[in-house]
Amino acid sequence: MTLALALVFALLDPDAAAKMAEEADILYAEEKFGQASAAYADAYQDDPNPDYLYGWAQSERRAGNCPQAIELYREYAALRVSEAARSAAATNAKRCGGDIERTPPPPTEATGRPEPQTHRDSDREAWRSDAVGLSLVAGGGALGVASLVLAVHSQQQWRLAAEADLEATYARKIDRSRQTRTAAIICGSIGAVALVAGAIRLAVVDRNDRERRLAWTLGRGVRF
Repeated sequence: MTLALALVFALLDPDAAAKMAEEADILYAEEKFGQASAAYADAYQDDPNPDYLYGWAQSERRAGNCPQAIELYREYAALRVSEAARSAAATNAKRCGGDIERTPPPPTEATGRPEPQTHRDSDREAWRSDAVGLSLVAGGGALGVASLVLAVHSQQQWRLAAEADLEATYARKIDRSRQTRTAAIICGSIGAVALVAGAIRLAVVDRNDRERRLAWTLGRGVRF
């Protein structure tokens, strides 16, 4: 069970994107804008946080890639951010000679990074799109059902052993009952661990998402 716990909780790292964004912040402060842009892009693809998208746009502008920066500012302004944040995006887009409200999106140049996409469901609860957490919960539930089925089968074999007329039949049924019971215990234990781990992960993801939404409602995270 120690190994099972280690394997499950090793997956509980919903802040991987935040760590990438912290590295991007450092690169940006060091004026390594090309590397910062790539790091922000990776963070945003892992977690569609407006903060990462804005950092990505700023890095592209400071690196001299204005067409890409304007497109990113436009996508950022379309998200549910504060008016101050949207105004900052518009101002920086104008520094690149673009208008996020009036001009059509410029053609995207091949940069070797993923294309930005409009997240129509950006206000949807983050836990609904957390594949790892949902998989843990679903897997834990399935193992729990399997454990119950095996437990019932074990009891059936035990009753058949008690009713057996031959000693060999009794021994065979008893062994099968014990093996099935052991399998039921293992499935139930792993299923419980997976279910709890999945629930914890979903709760953490949901909490972090709420904190980010609150921060952006207050207009935080804007770089000028």
